[in-house]
Amino acid sequence: MSEETEVVVVGAGQAGVAMSEHLGAHGVPHLVLERHRVAERWRSERWDSLVANGPAWHDRFPGLEFSDVAPDGFAAKDQVAQYFSAYAEKIGAPIRTGVEVTSVRRHVGRPGFRIETSRGGIDARFVVAATGPFQRPVIPPVVPDGAVAAQTHSSGYRNPAQLPPGAVLVVGAGSSGVQIAEELRRSGRRVLLSVGPHDRPPRRYRGRDFCWWLGVLGLWDAETPPRGAAHVTIAVSGARGGHTVDFRALAADGIELLGMTTAYEGRGGGGERGGADGERRLLSRPRPESGVPGRSRRGPHPAPRPPGADVPALERRVARQPRTSPRIEHGRACPSAPVRRLSVLGPQRRVDLVGCQEELTDGPEGVIVELVLVEVGEE
Repeated sequence: MSEETEVVVVGAGQAGVAMSEHLGAHGVPHLVLERHRVAERWRSERWDSLVANGPAWHDRFPGLEFSDVAPDGFAAKDQVAQYFSAYAEKIGAPIRTGVEVTSVRRHVGRPGFRIETSRGGIDARFVVAATGPFQRPVIPPVVPDGAVAAQTHSSGYRNPAQLPPGAVLVVGAGSSGVQIAEELRRSGRRVLLSVGPHDRPPRRYRGRDFCWWLGVLGLWDAETPPRGAAHVTIAVSGARGGHTVDFRALAADGIELLGMTTAYEGRGGGGERGGADGERRLLSRPRPESGVPGRSRRGPHPAPRPPGADVPALERRVARQPRTSPRIEHGRACPSAPVRRLSVLGPQRRVDLVGCQEELTDGPEGVIVELVLVEVGEE
């Protein structure tokens, strides 16, 4: 006989656990189905050194503090996963792990849904999809099949030792891309960072974290923007105690800043070619709203300028040795849903491809990009 309940919640990450707390507080019978473990993606699909971008006082559930992180500190990924599990246990969330939902369909002739799982069927009046907006990494055709350069998504990146030798191009300069680029640079890698438009608020202002300011200004309660509205992500970092993302500081640390990657093409009759034929990389110029250099698009105060961090205009020729270059066909990571064209990223995403061309020529300072790492669209 089929099992019945009022609500089935699919996914036991942050949203699924939070939904269970609300349903339980109102006495609503429910089940939470998780195909792996609670907070699985924090455990197995994030890099080793990842920390949350919000302070612990902010990134928590009601009624439970982080036991091993100061309120103004930033939790590491393993601490976040342990916290989710501890909270689920505290509220007695009816979570079933190791249960994969294979299909959901409406009942015919009566309200509710039929949920098929790896352990049988369940009937429920309501279904909550708490699987997250970026659960399926999608890599655009940055590197063609058979190219010398390797390619990975940030969900598959763990640490610098994992990567083959050589320079790394990180495509995407949001919170994830910047954290990874900084880590790679500290490990001694040559790092090139492809930068697009971002809002860059100060990490702290007048002694308060920017998350606090978003709250008192009512920005957490903003209405959902209309379909098709432009969306620019916030770039801020919780790494190393939390800091403002300042691309001048990244450049001063030796990270080479490039504009948005739009294409990488070999010229000539036989695919990728070097030597006399040369190659062409299509990059956009870093614009003021991308934070290179300047101020946050909506922020009234310029980012602090660390001593020695002045950098020349980011218009440069990048030399490359022959037969080592990938073809970069749109350097933006996509949201979770698969797409047919990179120009279609869903109602809350955009591709802003404005192009300036830079010749790639051979020379003694050639850059050999051995790996292209594509950042997740948002956290």
